[in-house]
Amino acid sequence: MLTGDPNAVSVQVVAVPDLRQAQAELEKLTRAGYPAHMTTRTVNGKEMYRIRVGPLRSRQLAEEVAARLKRDGYASPWVTGR
Repeated sequence: MLTGDPNAVSVQVVAVPDLRQAQAELEKLTRAGYPAHMTTRTVNGKEMYRIRVGPLRSRQLAEEVAARLKRDGYASPWVTGR
């Protein structure tokens, strides 16, 4: 499932401005068996914490993971990367 390529595709699950909320989401995904990680990005002067699953081997696999995340109750996961 995973790849060592940092530019490979991932699935973004949530992006929130609250670090504690982001850490809780990361822990929840990790406990569910997803290879989740957190990245940060400044948007309009505000730090956003992005929780992603991946990197994954292919866009097709990322689409499958996104569909599974939707079934698991995540409102709008989306594929990032190649």
